[in-house]
Amino acid sequence: ATNGTQDFILTASQLVPAGVLTGTDNYNLDNLKIFVDGNNNGTYEPASDTATFIDELPADGRVAVFIVGDIPTGALSSMAQVGLNAEVAEGGAGGTQGAALIPTPLNILNQNNQVDVVFADDDNDGVLGFDTTNNGEGWAYATYEIGVRSVNLGIVKTATVLSDGVSLINPKALPGAIVQYCLTVTNSTLLTPASGVNLTDVIPANTTYEPGSLSIGGIGLAGACLVNGFPQNDDGTQAAGPYIGSYNASTKTVTATIPTLLGGTSVAAAFRVKIN
Repeated sequence: ATNGTQDFILTASQLVPAGVLTGTDNYNLDNLKIFVDGNNNGTYEPASDTATFIDELPADGRVAVFIVGDIPTGALSSMAQVGLNAEVAEGGAGGTQGAALIPTPLNILNQNNQVDVVFADDDNDGVLGFDTTNNGEGWAYATYEIGVRSVNLGIVKTATVLSDGVSLINPKALPGAIVQYCLTVTNSTLLTPASGVNLTDVIPANTTYEPGSLSIGGIGLAGACLVNGFPQNDDGTQAAGPYIGSYNASTKTVTATIPTLLGGTSVAAAFRVKIN
């Protein structure tokens, strides 16, 4: 916070002192750049977030700053640590970065018609980081992490004849019968979630997909769907729930996307066909 409108000079460093962040810093980002959030929506957008310094920030104002960079091709290491420095600068000229402010020496007597510059920032990184108290600067640190998480996924598929137009008690796979297929996927790696799980299944020959029958997020046991999940749109647009499903009539393929499957859990997807 400041008492007036100020600019802030922004710089980044990949030489983060050991101990400031947890983990081991073992690779550097390429093409490291800093951009200010141009529309205050908290999301980096290259078209609108182009400023490289904070311009005319009012007293007690705030703005988001993004550090972006390229992960080197074929990087085998897992963690890049980055520090961001914001240094207070002169305001008053919109669109132009002001010069860094210099504090008024404490041994100079107060002068008429002169504004003293006094730094009162009390943030301090101690013996670990770059920042010290009363220096007109602030540091923030973050980590870019990459890696591959291996999980053990298993899937069971079952088919259940729901109706055949003849028997209500024991329906058979006759022409015109409705069959429900259930795919239950399980992540048996207890402490590791699986991301972006995609299930695909081509409907059997001599069957016709029942429009709107796909659901995801149900409860499956031994491959059978005990409770169906959220109904999905066949065209792949977002429907209820966190999942996305679709049916491609050209390839006769059903797709179910599960964004996150927690370790030790299962999710079922179900769809129906009619036997021709």
